[in-house]
Amino acid sequence: MKKKNSNYRKNIIISVSMLGLIIVLSIFIYLLNQSYDALNNIFPEKNLSWTTISEIELNKRLDLIEEERVKKLILEKKNIQIINDAWTSWKIDACSELEDVELKNKCLDNWNLYNASLNNDIKYCDLVNNDYLKENCKDDINYNIALSLKDIKSCEKIVDLNILNKCKSFFVITNIENSGENSEITDCKTLTWDDRIYCENTINNKEDISFLNNALNQNDIKLCSSIKNKDLKITCQDTLNLENAISTENISLCNKILDSDKKEKCENSLSQINDLYFLKEAISKEDLDICEKIKLVDYKNQCYDNVLLKLAISEKNKKRCSTIYNREISIQCNSFFENSN
Repeated sequence: MKKKNSNYRKNIIISVSMLGLIIVLSIFIYLLNQSYDALNNIFPEKNLSWTTISEIELNKRLDLIEEERVKKLILEKKNIQIINDAWTSWKIDACSELEDVELKNKCLDNWNLYNASLNNDIKYCDLVNNDYLKENCKDDINYNIALSLKDIKSCEKIVDLNILNKCKSFFVITNIENSGENSEITDCKTLTWDDRIYCENTINNKEDISFLNNALNQNDIKLCSSIKNKDLKITCQDTLNLENAISTENISLCNKILDSDKKEKCENSLSQINDLYFLKEAISKEDLDICEKIKLVDYKNQCYDNVLLKLAISEKNKKRCSTIYNREISIQCNSFFENSN
């Protein structure tokens, strides 16, 4: 009985050992295949094994791979610099220096989209390569043209349904607000849900609308108190407080505005006026401390760079040039000292 148990244990040990050996061999074969695949990635044109490659040849190939990687990094850095130059120097020709076709098209597209928006000119939209961006560009310009010309027919040129509805709604609502008692609920049927509700509420509050128009036309905030509808009364007061705050440059009036969007617009508009004042004062007095009072980042950076330029020239201190952020102003600063030598 004992002999039988002993043989049984021996058989188990042998089976486990064989299984372990099989697993080890499988792992070895897998690693060998991985090494072979790695070799073929480096030498794709030959069916080679590790034993047929000299160490010198292997190092040469690895050096070539590293050289290609470095070239790619240098090209990427060059492309980034070209794109930055295109924007900072306002030269669209810089985009043409890009070797990568996709990057070149993106650079040109961004430039043309910016000019289309800046000049409200649809001809720049036609120069955009990306079809989706081109259509969006045209829709935005057509929307702006429709509003500036006060021509609802221009809305029909818009492809995007959301922008098209927004364009039509503007004219319907404007007409209802201006026509007062002559408007009917049926005029609101062509509008989308939110605009339709506003339209119907406007017609249902004809008397309040009349008070609103009188208050706005006469620029008299006291007339807003005659309005019964709470929302319209707030609209009346907020609109006049916004207009008076900007016209008198009195930022304290912004605090009286309840609507968050109008209040933000009020504060931003007056902040910009104040920032421009501080910008001119800082450059005139060559005082960097005044730049600290500027809130808008772009104006603040512009302030620092221009003051640093003036200080560098007046103090004849070239080291100031290295602290200038804007590339064009920095070049101008360094050129002054190079030309003066």
